[in-house]
Amino acid sequence: MLRVKTCLAVVAVLSLWLGLSNLARAEDFPKGKFAITFDGMTISIKFDDKGKYRVYHENDVLVEGSYKITKDQIEFKDEKGPAVAPADVGKPGKYKWKFGDKKLTFSKIEDEVMNRSHALTAGPWAKE
Repeated sequence: MLRVKTCLAVVAVLSLWLGLSNLARAEDFPKGKFAITFDGMTISIKFDDKGKYRVYHENDVLVEGSYKITKDQIEFKDEKGPAVAPADVGKPGKYKWKFGDKKLTFSKIEDEVMNRSHALTAGPWAKE
């Protein structure tokens, strides 16, 4: 009987460990530049290690903002740029993020900024 209880305890601990090891952590979020072809043009987004991002079309900056990572979620706040409507400045948008095979994907949780939501969820962003 003790052997069965020990085996069940080991299985429970391993299951918990395996389940938790698959969770994304904030420090796992990839920094750098990612690109996507969206509405016929290639745009890129660059994440720095200080919680800031920039969205580019070619060499032109379209959006500058801040981001915050909590486990497998990211919150964007657009701060300035020609693609940011004044009413959208500072509005948060929350997404789940996933990174694998050098591709970053976003799934919307909540975001009132339609242009940002449409662009981020258009497909995988390839690491440059």
